[in-house]
Formats: sequence, structure tokens, C-alpha cells
Amino acid sequence: MPDYLFRATDASGNVVEDRLEAATLGQARYMLELRGFSAIEFYSPENVDDIQRASLSGTGIDPALPGDGTAGIEIAAHQRKGVAAQLLWALGQHAFIFGPLLLWNWLSWRGDRPFGWGDWLGFVATPLYAVVFGLMVLPLTIFTIMLEAAVWSDWPKQRRCIRLARLLRTVMRTGIPENELLFREANARAAEGDLAGALAHVAPLRGHPDLAEYLYLGRLSSVYEYAGDFTGQLRCVEEAVALNPDGTDGWIDLAAVRIRQFRDVAGARAALERIADREFPEMVRAVYLLTQGAVAVEAAEPAAAEKALVESQQLLAKFGLALIQAFEAELQAYLALARAAQGRGAESRADYARVRPMLLAGKRHTLVARADAALAAA
Repeated sequence: MPDYLFRATDASGNVVEDRLEAATLGQARYMLELRGFSAIEFYSPENVDDIQRASLSGTGIDPALPGDGTAGIEIAAHQRKGVAAQLLWALGQHAFIFGPLLLWNWLSWRGDRPFGWGDWLGFVATPLYAVVFGLMVLPLTIFTIMLEAAVWSDWPKQRRCIRLARLLRTVMRTGIPENELLFREANARAAEGDLAGALAHVAPLRGHPDLAEYLYLGRLSSVYEYAGDFTGQLRCVEEAVALNPDGTDGWIDLAAVRIRQFRDVAGARAALERIADREFPEMVRAVYLLTQGAVAVEAAEPAAAEKALVESQQLLAKFGLALIQAFEAELQAYLALARAAQGRGAESRADYARVRPMLLAGKRHTLVARADAALAAA
């Protein structure tokens, strides 16, 4: 982990200049605040001529705007990651294949001997692998960037990904389905305050042969969520469950909405009990346990909450999807609440500080405020 140089005033009024090891600038600042430091200044050691101050702000622990304090700095840093740079990174992960192929082609082209079958094989293999990369790797990479952009509420980047995905599908005749792209566009419009436009954007998908009504309603609930219309979100999920009562995901979604948006312990538990005896794939079980842990937190059962959340965390660690970041962030906030209620908030401070900017980017301000207060009092 990187070291962050800082100057700060401790609880006794002494000025301290030191370095702190942390995963991110946001985590470094939050760790110092929890230790009682104030007037915190961070410096960047990258400027060898003159140590340049990178961040100077007050002592509050809820700077939520980009460019203002630690959470904003980290949010802005994620939003500065360009799509092209991330695609080049993905290409670099395949350099161990492209590199030898291109070297093979170059040696064949520069050689004085006549072309042999091996030379022709190299010239055929290179474009073939480029096609494989375009068909299999690029769509997945674009989708991953799109998910990450949504997690950080970076809607311009998501729109660039959508344009690129459509271009790729036009050229390669494969890729991310149009239905998915339309819902992603609707989520962005809803998050930016245009709920009516977002709903109209996906209305033509209702009745689509590839999209059952309960699936449509499930996706529509996310549009309402991004708009902050949690009553509309709940209504969509309830209708989806009524149409597909034998499903599993719908009941988890229903429990999650009831507990996250309304802190309805009885309603959330009733939904989870409908599927309590089922066998789940690991990913689904992780989300089930996360929801179960959140319910236990709201029911003032911190030990049971911690048990469910830790098990969920272990399962989520097996997956690398960008979507897992959002689940992990929410999990750490609830885990901080559970441990703080047991007098062990210190165990969660570092992990919670790591995900706090992501929660703020996702407008989970109420959850952040509760976790902040619980850890401050622990």
C-alpha cells in the first residue's frame, strides 16, 4: 500500500508530521480523523522539486462533493479513469499472446528466406486472435467498465461505454444486448432527475419476447431506485414477485428494498422466509446473507448480523465482477454498525473507510451517516 505524507494537529494540540500507510487517500484521512487528528494536510511525494500539497480541508468526516475532501477526491479519481485507458489495460492483459504473435510476424516479414507454412500460420493466427479478442474479451471489458461507472455514478463514462458497445455490436454482430443498454441509459437518466424520460425510454421493452414481464418489472425497479422513488421501486418488485412467486431473486430483492429503503424488519423477514429452505448458488447466497445481515442490524441483533455478513463477505470474495463492489460497500457499512453495537467498532474502521467514498457516490447518505455516528461513538 502507498504511504501518505501528512501534517496534522493531535488531540493535545501538537503538530505532527509523519507518513501513514493506507490503501487510498480517503482511507488515510479517515484513519487520522478517527485517531483524533485535526487540521489534516496531505502532501504528494511525487513532486521532487517542491513537496506539493494534494489535499487541504476541514475536519468534517462527510465531504461528499467531488474535489472537496477525501471522499470527493476518491470519487473524482475513479471518474477520471478513461474508457480508452481501461480498454488499453485489458489489451495489455493479452500482451503475452499478442506480443509473440507480432514478433513472429515481424521476423517472418524481415527474414531473407522464402515464406514457409510457419510464416503463413503466424499471419493467420494474429488476425484470428484479434477477432477472438473482439468477440469475447472486449464486450466483457466494456460491460465491466459500465458496471463500475454505475457504481461510482459516472454517467458520462457509462454513455461512452454504451456507444462503444453499440459500435462493437454493429461491427462484430455480437456483444451486449440492446435491452441491457436501454435499461442502463434509463438508470442514468433517472439518476440525473429525468424519471419520466427514463420510464419512456424503456417502455417499448414491455412485452418484448426476450423479456418476461416479471423480469421487466425487476429492471424497472432499478430505474425508480436511481431516481430516489423508493415507493415506485417497492411497487415494481412486489408486482414482479406476484408474477413469479416460485423464483428466488425476486424475494431477495423484495426483502432488500424493504430493509434498505424502509427499514421494515417484519416485511423483509417475511420475504426471506419464503425462500429460507432453498439451495442457492454461491453468488445468490452471498446476497441473501447480506440482506439477512442488514435485517438483523435493523432488528438490533448485532451478533446474528455479524455472522451473516461475514459469511456473505467470504462468498463475495470469490467473485471479481464490478457489481460486487456495491455489495461489498453496503456490507461493510452494515458490518460496522453490527460491530459498533457490540463495542468492537474499531475492527471495521479501516474496511469501512475504504468503501465509504463508494457509498457516498451511490447516494447512500443515510447509511453513511449512521455508520459514521456509530463508529465515532464506539
